Amino acid sequence: MLKQLRDLPRGGAPPKPAIYVGWVEKKDCEGGDESMTGLDIVPDIPMARPDLAKRLGVPVQEVRLVDPSLQDHMPTIFVRPNAILLRFGKVNAIITHCKLAVFKRHAMKYSYLPSLKYGADPAEAVLAGVEMTLKSSLDEDVAERDDYDESGGQTTATRPFEFLCLEVCMSEALKSYVEDVQHLKVAVDSHLKQQNDQAMPSLETLQELTQVKTELANVERFIRAMKGAVENVLREDEDMAAMYLSETAINQPRAKSAHQEVEILFEIYQGSLEELTSDVQKMKKDIDYSEEMMKVRLDMTRNEIMQLELRISIMSVSLALAAVGTGAFGMNLTSHIEEHPYAFYTVSAAFACTSAFSYVLLTFLCKRRGLLGRALRLWTPKPSWSPGMF
Repeated sequence: MLKQLRDLPRGGAPPKPAIYVGWVEKKDCEGGDESMTGLDIVPDIPMARPDLAKRLGVPVQEVRLVDPSLQDHMPTIFVRPNAILLRFGKVNAIITHCKLAVFKRHAMKYSYLPSLKYGADPAEAVLAGVEMTLKSSLDEDVAERDDYDESGGQTTATRPFEFLCLEVCMSEALKSYVEDVQHLKVAVDSHLKQQNDQAMPSLETLQELTQVKTELANVERFIRAMKGAVENVLREDEDMAAMYLSETAINQPRAKSAHQEVEILFEIYQGSLEELTSDVQKMKKDIDYSEEMMKVRLDMTRNEIMQLELRISIMSVSLALAAVGTGAFGMNLTSHIEEHPYAFYTVSAAFACTSAFSYVLLTFLCKRRGLLGRALRLWTPKPSWSPGMF
């Protein structure tokens, strides 16, 4: 480790690493080509923040807002005059009218020490999906442009580049959380079934269920933040109109109320996020119900133990009464009863009857006061329950 530290560049701190982005750009972007017949896609580009800001035409501060290497911010969407800054779940991207930069996470954590290891990039699959879906969407748009009307010779209008990128990024971000929720649902159902099959859940099962519940809370927090970001955009007509970057780039900005396409897009994802939130809440209710059932089972077990202790106490009192009489007759004093041929059997039977009568009497009194009774045993230790009944 000392050798590695000596190998660090002189002058103090190590050099600032480049951020890594997946880059998508329309060909002839600066020339105003709207045909979108070609794309330049580079899956992994190391780039300094000032260079990235210059290529996108945004201030460096805007790059810092989206850069996941600086801080894990909550999901949000910023609309600027020439760009859309997207921090949406696991997708961090900057979209202009002809460029898309998707931030990657695998090289964000910088360290010279090999002992500090970081996990693989969680956005790798997201970026691959963005590239593939974007290519497919653009190919469909190109096919539509080649479909001429026989009478007028007009082409079908293509969707703006920024809307394609925005929709793909939001779709991939939502898909990643849908997969997380599905994995958590499998884990929740498995743990609840295991807990239901056991007369008394083990400590390991309870610990695993607690971890799953914590993961559910984290996922719900991010999904709610994503839903809040979508709702914030839907409340601002100016932001939705400003998202037509292609029209703004040719000095034809949209009117404040002309944002039907954007509004429909965000309403669709608002509904999807609401449905995903409902699924998470349903799983949390299943866990809460299971915990309540477990508390009842523990209470019933404790009641059974208390009943057993009470019966043992009653039995001890009954035997103590017999022991008192036995001790009295066991004293070395002359009573002339011991001379009777049936005295031993008579006295023993009397003590046994007294002990049995006292046990029955004390048990009856405890039942009348509700301390003992069959009603406490009506609860079965394994209730008929299955996950998802609520």
